[in-house]
Amino acid sequence: MSSASDSFNSWAARALPVSAPAGVLAYNFNIAEAASGFEIEVVGSSYFDRGNTDWACEERWTSRPLKYVAPYADAGRDWKPFLAWVAGVVRAYIESGLPGAETLKQAQAVTAGFVDGELVIVTGRDV
Repeated sequence: MSSASDSFNSWAARALPVSAPAGVLAYNFNIAEAASGFEIEVVGSSYFDRGNTDWACEERWTSRPLKYVAPYADAGRDWKPFLAWVAGVVRAYIESGLPGAETLKQAQAVTAGFVDGELVIVTGRDV
């Protein structure tokens, strides 16, 4: 999935803010299942609550309309390996030094997960 990782990094460099938007303390890489593949957008929230994943619904910033699309032909249809892959590429991106990586590194928390699903904690100061 090296080319998929490169594609993700290229998208993230365009989609992520270079500095934290006003009031944003935590980010979630929000995954949704679409007709042709998995779609990812980033949501920024004004707070993080480890015990309540609804914190990610309080959108203060979003990467919309920029979305990363992983076609099922490349990613498969099983959500568990895809979620693990997303958590891994986000973790690697945070350490990459690419645009927006430092913003994520300074966040209270960075998570990844499916809409209406459990969130995987990728990293953060308060986790």
